[in-house]
Amino acid sequence: MVHRSHDQAVQDKDHARRKAEDAVRLLQEVPARGASHYGQGGAIWFLFVSLALVCAAWWNTFFEMWLRWFPAWTRQNMSLSERLSEGDSYYTHGPLVPLVSLAISFFIYRRVGLPANRTHGSTCFGWLGFGCGILMHLVSVRAGVMFLSGFSLIGVLGGALLLWGGWPLARAYWLPVMFLFFMVPLPMGAIAALNFKLKFLAGESAVGVSRQLFGIPVYMEGSFVHLPPGQGGQIKKLMVENVCSGLRSLISLTYFGSLFAVVCRARGSWRLFLLLAAVPVAVLSNIIRITCLALVAHYYSVKAAAPDGAFHDVSGILVFVFALAILFSLEWTIIQLGKLFKCNWTDSRLLGYLDGVKEFGYVLPRFRHPVVLGVLVVCIALSFNLASPSSADLHSAIAVQAVPKQVMLDGRMFGSTDHQLPELALVVLQTRDYLYRIYRAPQDRSHVELLIVFSANNRKGTHEPEVCLEGSGYQITHQGICVVDVEPDWPVEMREIITEKQGREMYHLYVYKAGDVFTTSFFRQQLTIFLNGLAGGRSGGALVRFDVPITGGQTDQAREMALAAVRELLGDIRRNLN
Repeated sequence: MVHRSHDQAVQDKDHARRKAEDAVRLLQEVPARGASHYGQGGAIWFLFVSLALVCAAWWNTFFEMWLRWFPAWTRQNMSLSERLSEGDSYYTHGPLVPLVSLAISFFIYRRVGLPANRTHGSTCFGWLGFGCGILMHLVSVRAGVMFLSGFSLIGVLGGALLLWGGWPLARAYWLPVMFLFFMVPLPMGAIAALNFKLKFLAGESAVGVSRQLFGIPVYMEGSFVHLPPGQGGQIKKLMVENVCSGLRSLISLTYFGSLFAVVCRARGSWRLFLLLAAVPVAVLSNIIRITCLALVAHYYSVKAAAPDGAFHDVSGILVFVFALAILFSLEWTIIQLGKLFKCNWTDSRLLGYLDGVKEFGYVLPRFRHPVVLGVLVVCIALSFNLASPSSADLHSAIAVQAVPKQVMLDGRMFGSTDHQLPELALVVLQTRDYLYRIYRAPQDRSHVELLIVFSANNRKGTHEPEVCLEGSGYQITHQGICVVDVEPDWPVEMREIITEKQGREMYHLYVYKAGDVFTTSFFRQQLTIFLNGLAGGRSGGALVRFDVPITGGQTDQAREMALAAVRELLGDIRRNLN
């Protein structure tokens, strides 16, 4: 009994000593981690204040994102439900992204808390990401590049994670931060370019499938799929609209595919494979949709397959369901192959990478409050200042005075009348210095439309014509480049577009102007304006567009009329529009 009591006493002493050593070690580690239970209230206060300041600094970016998510939001004559549902949006999933990121963050918090272990390296990288993100945001606001400002938010949040809790915190919460990429819309110019290419890729592929697999003698010309004539020689053709390009489903499916890759049962590189598979799956699904539309138009009715037709609307929903079914099938195939080859390709854990993150409990790390708060306050002030459009050129009349009211084209004198743009268009352009003039020949119905949109100090005064035309209901059937010898030793490269709306075709020639530079590249114009502004030079920019109606399918005649107008007027625009 004595020996047992003595042994028990020794064990109790050893246990007490180990507890004391653990307590001392924990106290020693707290400064290294930068964590303290005592400061939880202050840290929570700092967290919410920081998020509020970030929202204020990015207010203009968030507002522009909202308008891209809900294009009809500014239409005051609509009800709230209509403003949220109407419009041609490619990012209807946008509002879900931050909510999903918050949900994932809450799950991670319940799982591992807020692990913190700041080091000198993590602090340096944190300040680098935080500072570069702030700088990128300010430059983007000055240049009016919304999507770059949206991406800069990712860098700021990532840098804040490193500053706040070091590598453990960043490793735990990188996923919800990276998910925010999916809420940032691409520029409309990129959307229009991708739309055009994907539309013809899907259309030509569907035509090939219809010919080779189903034996239907169809062909594609422009945006139209021409089918064999119906009974009585009735012409049958189907228009491949922008919604048929598959870009909308491609963007949305990439986001939902990333969510699927997070929650699926595949593991490791197979998750990445499923994420990357979302792109070809979306394209394939859209090709199948257009093929089905062609089959319905051929065997049943063009009206049913046409826009607003019953099958057309239903197929838009089914294509997304079909794409998700393919992703689930791929996951099932991976699991079955893993069982067949006795490979461990499955992982039923949700966010299994968190098992490698050391859990320190629900301890909120300390942070350098004044420095970060001060940087965010300065960022807010600069953002408001840089985002406020200058009104110096809102009511100027430089564009109107750039060209004469009468012009000689093909030996005929054309008079002109000036017209006004809709108020909504002027709000979007953020400039009222424009010219919308129609030159008409008194002898016949020939006419040329000239649109000049000029801004002396606002880069956002010009927009891609493809975006504006498609927003007005026109379908682009052709795009190309045309070189015009305007003056001796001055060839100008212009972009030509052919559009169709309700059976009416139009021929368009346009070029961007930035200082003394004429270019067909919207990106080059915007970059030139921005660099000229930084260098203190002329930061004015303009869009010059010539439109001629195509009558009786005479595209060459409309092109010659537009080229004649360009040769006669573009030299005056070069000299007077500054």
